[in-house]
Amino acid sequence: MKNIKTFREKIIKKYPRAWYANLVHFPLFIFVLLVIICTLSFFLTTLLWWHWLVIPFAFLVSNFVEYVMHRFPMHRPIMSATKEIYERHTIDHHLYFQNEHMYIKTWDDFSAVPAPWKTGGTFLVIIAAPLSFFFGLLLGLNAGILFFMVALSYYLFYEITHLLIHLSPTINRLVGKTHTIHHRTRDMRFYNFNVVFPLMDILFGTHKSD
Repeated sequence: MKNIKTFREKIIKKYPRAWYANLVHFPLFIFVLLVIICTLSFFLTTLLWWHWLVIPFAFLVSNFVEYVMHRFPMHRPIMSATKEIYERHTIDHHLYFQNEHMYIKTWDDFSAVPAPWKTGGTFLVIIAAPLSFFFGLLLGLNAGILFFMVALSYYLFYEITHLLIHLSPTINRLVGKTHTIHHRTRDMRFYNFNVVFPLMDILFGTHKSD
């Protein structure tokens, strides 16, 4: 416990603006995503039966993107451009919340959970938006909009659920068991990269339940 406490004190000093993370960063990010999703819905025209197939497809693609981003740039410093994402996640978040100390207990603890803007921006601008544009060109405007809406909704659900897993022991028991295993220092680079829906973990053999 002493090591955890010492490390947490270092992280708090490294990111001293807890009020910003708690009152501005996370709420603003959630608000922006909700506004974009709601705004996009107004651009949808009459949906055909096959448009609804875009929803499960976009969900699977989002699950795959979550897996790839979490397994590689967030846990392996593969390039200088993603070094900050790696440090904020693997070093700061994982050492702050090790598997036996998973929960937010203080105002400062909250700041160590939300992903930095660069992580969200990478997913939305570099991955989700281009893929949505591609499917829009290939299958029409409705398909592109639906794909982007699902991708944004998936990321929104990921962020909120991830926060609740670190906030509530009850929710952690219900949906956070594999994520707690992922927070074991020895397992974090090898297992359970899907936080809630372990589809790609099962597919690629990185799912661990005990």
